[in-house]
Amino acid sequence: MIVASGAGGGLDLVARLVAAPIAEALKQPAIAKRLTDLNAEPVGNTPEEMAAFLKEEIERWGNVIRYAGMKAN
Repeated sequence: MIVASGAGGGLDLVARLVAAPIAEALKQPAIAKRLTDLNAEPVGNTPEEMAAFLKEEIERWGNVIRYAGMKAN
């Protein structure tokens, strides 16, 4: 799950949400357990860390898709 905002100006809002309410919620044992039970990993990255993660995932899975010759319908 990613907390995102509209294009062109929500990075500050997202950073504030991640820094306070979301980070605090992820520290609560009940919430962390629920996410783990759903096979989610509670992380709480900064927007910059999330952008780097997404870039890496797009590159990784893009290579797999190209190697497999997959096409979107």
